[in-house]
Amino acid sequence: MVRRIAFASLSNDMITLLSIPSQGCKSGSVRLYLGPDLAAAIAVDAPGGWKYDIPLMPGHEYALEAEDAEIPYAYLFRNDMSVLDDGITFIDFSGGRLYHGDELSSAYDQPCRNQFHFSVIRNWMNDPNGLCFYNGLYHMFYQMNPFSMKWGNVYWGHAVSSDLVAWRHLPIAMMPQYELKYDKDHKGGAYSGSAYIENGTMKLYFTRSFSKHIRDNTTEEYQAEALCDGVNVTAERMIIPSSPGKGETDFNFRDPKVVLINGIEVMLIASTYNGICSVLAYTREEDRWFFSSLMFQDPEERDAASFECANFIADQKSGYSALIVSLQDRKNAIGKRRRMRAYIGRLDGLTFTALKKQEIDFGTGSYALQLFSSCGETIAFSWIVDAYGEMKPGLSWSNGAISLPLLCSVGKDGLRLLPFPGLRKLEGDVLLKPSSALYVWRLCFSDSISFRLIFAESGNEHIGLEFKDGSLEFIYGRKGQAPGVKLSAPISEIHDLTIYVDRAVIEVFANGGTLYGSKPYFIASPDSFASAEFSDGSKVLLNEIRMLRGIW
Repeated sequence: MVRRIAFASLSNDMITLLSIPSQGCKSGSVRLYLGPDLAAAIAVDAPGGWKYDIPLMPGHEYALEAEDAEIPYAYLFRNDMSVLDDGITFIDFSGGRLYHGDELSSAYDQPCRNQFHFSVIRNWMNDPNGLCFYNGLYHMFYQMNPFSMKWGNVYWGHAVSSDLVAWRHLPIAMMPQYELKYDKDHKGGAYSGSAYIENGTMKLYFTRSFSKHIRDNTTEEYQAEALCDGVNVTAERMIIPSSPGKGETDFNFRDPKVVLINGIEVMLIASTYNGICSVLAYTREEDRWFFSSLMFQDPEERDAASFECANFIADQKSGYSALIVSLQDRKNAIGKRRRMRAYIGRLDGLTFTALKKQEIDFGTGSYALQLFSSCGETIAFSWIVDAYGEMKPGLSWSNGAISLPLLCSVGKDGLRLLPFPGLRKLEGDVLLKPSSALYVWRLCFSDSISFRLIFAESGNEHIGLEFKDGSLEFIYGRKGQAPGVKLSAPISEIHDLTIYVDRAVIEVFANGGTLYGSKPYFIASPDSFASAEFSDGSKVLLNEIRMLRGIW
């Protein structure tokens, strides 16, 4: 089968194609025509798909033709630093349309597609990576699979923002290793990591992984460093070839996070050591990294195969710190998956002593929290994930999103997460009733009361929140039926709530950010929004709803 799309290159001098053989075909081809002449031809023969870059002549008419090949992800761009200002132009090859700038709002207009949470335009995305402020812009990298709505083929996508709220898509930053191009028996790619600005240079630290489809002790994971000028990623090199020791650490050895602790540059790596979930600390001498200490272990953690995505935050005034981790793979006793935890405690050198544990997201709708510092604040983002397989096909072009930007702090009482103040620029006037699933709802109470809030509903489906009997719990799924997994947190009283409602995710902040919860939901056409029942309405001091604008 042959498909074709015509386009004008305008000021763009490059086209990127993510192409894969059509189902049932071992190979296919992509041809690019400049007028009637063949300008380029590509043999599409990588079974899992691959990325191809082709130079263009700006201001010309082209046609793109695919035979026995699919192009699920493609874009045009100016191959210089101006792409930071202009972004890229997406090509919807199957729909025969291009999207740029303000046109993206129509590309993001699907029933269960979030409007003010960042997401890739098509297919799968997961962990936020490489968060930093560099040369006047915020940068966010993220894991993505351009070829499928499921995890795999791990690339790094890239976006920039001037305000942490609205984002511009940039060219894909990193690809899987070339050895995976024709290898159907293994998986891998550029796994999670972080960014660190040093002497005006952006350094990216990340894990390269290569494993069988069922991971075992043949899995290879090593830490790598690369340089980024704001757009292009170059000079990749291996910096830590393997985990320390023999037999003590297993194949889980990943997600390097570089932080400054008491003036020392420390790389945190999540792992399992002697079968115990652990965080390893590495320090640097010149340009080499060396294992320094087993920073922390939790021998009581039995519900996770390993720690992932370790982060660290400290409060200089109180002396308290938080070591933040994600718990890999396994469900806990009540069926919760994709859990995150903060260990609150103190640091002595590079040894962390935990004084208490704090579950970060009682709704388990987010994972892989990553922090970075900017202008004296600690900002956090996480991956919004459909942890329980509730997503319905055909309601969105993409699977996965990034949380709201969050202000993160720590003290004796634990970790606090609050919505970033810049989100207020999306707000409209106060309303009695929202007209769609795009709003923020703020409530304050003079005394603790029970309540039931429904954010969106249609027919026999709903999503909401209930507080009673010392528990705050998400209401979701079919009305009158118990949810598959009880998503709740014990809490004695609620003083204040801020709730962000997007088309496919809810984020909840309670009691000044001491309790946070997120929950994806998939109601295609809600017909009612923001209904409430209070046990004592006289104790409701604030009940305010404002519509929100999208970011595209």
